[in-house]
Amino acid sequence: ALLDLLRGRLGVPVDIEFASNGRDFYLLQCRPQNSGPDSAPSIIPSDVPASRILFSANRFVSNGMVPAITHIVYVVPEGYAHLADYDDLKEVGRIVGRLNKALPRKGFILMGPGRWGSRGDIKLGVSVTYSDISNTSALIEIARRKGDYQPDLSFGTHFFQDLVEGAIRYLPLYPDEPGQTFNEALLLEAPNALARFLPDCARYSDVIRVVDLAAMGQSLSLVMNGDEDRALAFLAGPSPV
Repeated sequence: ALLDLLRGRLGVPVDIEFASNGRDFYLLQCRPQNSGPDSAPSIIPSDVPASRILFSANRFVSNGMVPAITHIVYVVPEGYAHLADYDDLKEVGRIVGRLNKALPRKGFILMGPGRWGSRGDIKLGVSVTYSDISNTSALIEIARRKGDYQPDLSFGTHFFQDLVEGAIRYLPLYPDEPGQTFNEALLLEAPNALARFLPDCARYSDVIRVVDLAAMGQSLSLVMNGDEDRALAFLAGPSPV
């Protein structure tokens, strides 16, 4: 009833934060959900050649579209997992924050392992704050299975709500599950532009890869359809001028 009332008064869907002691209900926070034209269900094309697909997803998909992506920042899960030094793990987050300022605003996406924004055990995901990723157009969290363990991702957390409010598309990727595609080779075999953007960070090139699609004459499109619970990211042709 409260959600309906707030939606009616504000004119847009909202999310709320609340607390209760079992008797009293306390409304702590109310924020509008992004509901612009880019939040409608996107048509998932069926004629994209497999060689041009970067990834597909079919779990926890929301609606939206991100066209004309020119850069991809990829934190390599295996490389991140092999970092044993706490300072190195923190440095990965700081480098992402610097790339957030160096790359074209809303022209890049972030991809990497686990639960981004982790504050406790940062081995679970890249240690960033919202200001470190505020200029990205999408965050793709990758949940690689390790034996019987699969890391928790960000949806439902304060961090996730910041993404929603900032119109940053969020998508969890489970590449080890049936029916999903992840062409990691496209990210690993492309030239790494990290040192070009941040020359002093070249020693982290095995962990952080910056794929400059524009320099390759390409761009990436991400289409998401929550009604069908499907998403697709694919090379869409020449990069925009």
